[in-house]
Amino acid sequence: MYSFHRIFCATPFELDAEWRVFHDTLSEFNEAASMPRGILLVPVSLANMTDKRPMQALIDENIRDCRYYLLVHTGRWGPNERNFQYDYHYAMDCLANPSLPMAEVVTLYRAPVKYIPVEPVSPDMPVPNAEFSSPAEFRQLLWDLFTRWLASFPA
Repeated sequence: MYSFHRIFCATPFELDAEWRVFHDTLSEFNEAASMPRGILLVPVSLANMTDKRPMQALIDENIRDCRYYLLVHTGRWGPNERNFQYDYHYAMDCLANPSLPMAEVVTLYRAPVKYIPVEPVSPDMPVPNAEFSSPAEFRQLLWDLFTRWLASFPA
């Protein structure tokens, strides 16, 4: 029997590769570290959804049920159809509510890539907990984060 802990991972359109790295890394981490302890970290994210606005109530419910919220971004909230500004602030409200399971909200920033035009960073973006510039760096950040979270659970 496993105890389940949900992680909401918010990624804008341009970070589809990071979305895949998140899922792959979490799967590997569960197999190597979480499952032997009877714990399963469950990914929650938006897959192939071009316009999340009609599903916002369901997204809110998912965020409310999560123990962790992870925002991976490039300095912008995203277009209206897939904007994570409200979701991030909603997760922060969940974190402030002791009756909800939210234990931490983390933001990771992907540094600009040479071949992708750089757009101005939104002035209201949260200060990132960490920055990465390659899939390998992102994977290592995730592994370290998952390790820290797993260590916080009672044996």
